[in-house]
Parts: sequence; C-alpha cells; structure tokens
Amino acid sequence: MDSQRLSTFAIKAIEHTLRYHLGPDVELSTDDDTIVRASIEAIFPLRKRAQDIHVAHLEIACDAAVAFAQAFNKTQPRSQHINLRWFYICVQSLLSIDLKPELLQNGTVERICLGTEQLDDTSDSISEVNSASLALSGTDEDVSPQDTSVEPSATAENGAPVPMKDPKSKWDDEELQEMIRLKDSGLTHKRVAERLGRTQSAVENKYGRLMSHRAVVSPILKRGNDHEGDSEQPGNSSKRRRPQV
Repeated sequence: MDSQRLSTFAIKAIEHTLRYHLGPDVELSTDDDTIVRASIEAIFPLRKRAQDIHVAHLEIACDAAVAFAQAFNKTQPRSQHINLRWFYICVQSLLSIDLKPELLQNGTVERICLGTEQLDDTSDSISEVNSASLALSGTDEDVSPQDTSVEPSATAENGAPVPMKDPKSKWDDEELQEMIRLKDSGLTHKRVAERLGRTQSAVENKYGRLMSHRAVVSPILKRGNDHEGDSEQPGNSSKRRRPQV
C-alpha cells in the first residue's frame, strides 16, 4: 500500500466520524485533505521499521486523524472541539476493517439473557429482584467511564474493612438483594457502596435500573424515590456544515 491509498482510507474514516460530531452532510474541504495527506506523507517511511506493517499503516492513519482534529480545534469554539481520544478510537475502529481485519475476527459477544417467567402484581420483592437480576447481573453497562481505578478497601458503618470489587465484576442475586435491603433501610448510595465494596456510581446506576425494572413488572410497588440519582443527559448539537479548518 502506498501513501496515497492510505490517505484515501484515512480521509473516508475521518469524514465518516466527523459526521457524528457535526451532522450527516459534512464533507472535508481541500485544506482538510491536505492536512491528512501531509501528515501521512511525513511519517509514512517509518512503517519499514515496524514488526507488522499493517499495524503501522493503521497507526499512521490514526495519527493523521489526530493531526486533523487538532487543527480543527484551533479554529472552532470550545463547544465544538473534538475529543481527541474519542476521535482516534472511532477512526481506528473504522480503519481496522480494511487495514487490520484480523483484529475483528473470531470475536465473541456476551449477550444479555432475559427471564422468560412472567411475574404478577402479587409477587414479593425478593422474587422481583431475582427476575430482574437475570437481565441486569450479566452486563457491565453499570460500570461508569469514570471508574478507572479501584481503591484497596472501603470502610462500612461498623468499621470493618470491605475490599473493593473489580468495577467489571458481575452482580449476583445475593448482592442485588443486599443492595435493595440497605437502600430500604435508608442508607445513601455512598454508604451502600461502602457496605458492598462497590463504587458509588455503580450502585446508583444499578439501583436506578433495578427500580425501573420493578416499576414495569409491578407498578403497585413503584417507590417514591425512583427518581433518586437521575441526571440530565446533555443533547448533542448537530451541525449541517463542516466549518473550515
């Protein structure tokens, strides 16, 4: 592969990703193309030193994407700045299909298993927790992007140290039931997190989703504090036109 063909791949991936940021009608300008092609031309000879030339091509193209994003950010208001890490990962994922397809082969995806039993309105709280856990305990979606570190231990109300769990570890039925019991006793999310050895954000996320599920299965058991921990999700502004870099 020569530098011109690699530039074409990179430009298409950059343009596609940029549409998620600004809108579906965005196209790169001639100046944008120049930035990408110049960046690739400058470091293209370094690929010869790489152990895997395909990986080198992928990294060179992603580096050019970052060069474009940096130039873009210099000309745009802060509200429209591109998150460089997000941009790099998106472009890398798109380019992997053509430049390093083996990265995507033989991959497995863990599916969410839904319970088949239908619960009626007279089911008790514990039964509902068990049913909900079939849908919720097998997923890691409750792990917050901010949970990037694990503290060695937390302290519960009785002073006994509670080892912190891995943020990606699954929730079992017993832990879900204990979380419900602690919340029903009036503890805050922070105190429940300390008692379970979880992060506060993980408890807030899991408890909120569990309560939503309970409200759907048995509306008469809907708690008055279901709104606890709700947060607004800022909308993404969309633009129809790519401002010139």
